[in-house]
Amino acid sequence: MTDHEKFELCLARARQITALYRGEYDPLGDDPKNWYVSTTLIVLAVVAAAVGAYAAYESADAQADASKYNAAVAKNNAAAASQQGEFDAQQIRDKNRRILAQQRTAFASNGVALDTGSAMDVSADSALQGEMQALMAIYTGRSSATAFEAQSRLDRMNAANAQQQGYIGVASSIVGGASNAGMIAANPNFKNS
Repeated sequence: MTDHEKFELCLARARQITALYRGEYDPLGDDPKNWYVSTTLIVLAVVAAAVGAYAAYESADAQADASKYNAAVAKNNAAAASQQGEFDAQQIRDKNRRILAQQRTAFASNGVALDTGSAMDVSADSALQGEMQALMAIYTGRSSATAFEAQSRLDRMNAANAQQQGYIGVASSIVGGASNAGMIAANPNFKNS
């Protein structure tokens, strides 16, 4: 089979497919330029739909990846905030122990009994205040961690939503392209000029 015969065979098959798609046989008459123009426009509509669908998918995929990354960062920040709260509490407790030791040293050097009266009250109050500050540091760290964990959950939901919107965008592009191709195929200007 020669190249020209192969081309004619392909052209005949393309005409059959187009005719079946339009629901009519030989709707364009004998003028091949009408067939070429309408077929080209149909193919372009389908290609545009495919490109639009791919772009919608890639955009949604990139947005989902960004949201997943943000979720991981927020999760890491939650762990860091909790650890920072624990570290700060330990620092406060260490500082409080030094303050209590300085108070005992001061009381002892002045001859004050450490386990009775005002000296004991001052030491107990200092210990209480120090522990309250340490607990406040833990609470602050855990509150920050909770906020970061909530942000992480929100980012994971955004990732899922982005993927779902991408699928909707793909479907929308395909349906739009098919609709455009159908309108072109049904255009009476290409049927019998």
